[in-house]
Amino acid sequence: MSLLALRLERRQWDLLGELLATDACLPRPALDSANWGPLAAAQAPDGALPAVGDMPTGDAGEVFELVYHPTLVAAFATTLATSRAFTALVTTP
Repeated sequence: MSLLALRLERRQWDLLGELLATDACLPRPALDSANWGPLAAAQAPDGALPAVGDMPTGDAGEVFELVYHPTLVAAFATTLATSRAFTALVTTP
């Protein structure tokens, strides 16, 4: 089982985001929608992303502390992947 598949199975969104960011930096990134769809589905309507499993509940400050890093990782990974995808479109003859 691949690292990506294992992170998906375990719903480890933070680690999945970090692997997807790394993938986007490779010379030939996979940019596989099978990995991106579940990550997007795990996000809350406001874009926040839990580190693992479902969104935590409780005090807003405590929830922020739990989700800020995975949310930033997802935004970073998405930016990298989008940039690579657009670059491929522009440079393809």
